Amino acid sequence: MDAIPALDRLLTDPGAYAGRTALRNAIFALSSAPGSGDLFAERLMGEAPPRPVGLIGGQVRISSTTLRRWLLLWGMTLAGEGRVPPELIAEPWTAPQNISEKYFDSPPAAMRAAAAIGQNDTATTEALVERLGREDDPFWLRGDAVGALTELTGQRLAYDFDAWREWWADAKANWPH
Repeated sequence: MDAIPALDRLLTDPGAYAGRTALRNAIFALSSAPGSGDLFAERLMGEAPPRPVGLIGGQVRISSTTLRRWLLLWGMTLAGEGRVPPELIAEPWTAPQNISEKYFDSPPAAMRAAAAIGQNDTATTEALVERLGREDDPFWLRGDAVGALTELTGQRLAYDFDAWREWWADAKANWPH
């Protein structure tokens, strides 16, 4: 498949991050191919060229590695398959607040992808539950963890973080169900 070498070239091309369109289009096109989620997962932890990227009209500045991960997690979400490293869910939240409230860091994208692909293994569920206890996280980010937990577990505990932790303490020994 010629699309895979083309994606690999784009992932190492500094110009692909500045323009983004070709890289985004390549991931989108591949997302409908069988096995594309695993293809994206294999490339997820790679480094991108060391170049900052301006998004949202320059209001948000991120590293090209952050954009690479966000796009590959987006591709896994579209594909409905792959494997999200739980450490991306658990990654500390360090993004400064921005006026547009748009974030491309790994935790929210990883939570969304894990929920979309049905990744409800012990390590992923544990990372999501632990995310609820992070007082320094923005409340909306903890809400993303609640959404992913609800999707993956079928539990309807809303924003009762203590109830989630109690549920997990009881369920963990027999997880996954």
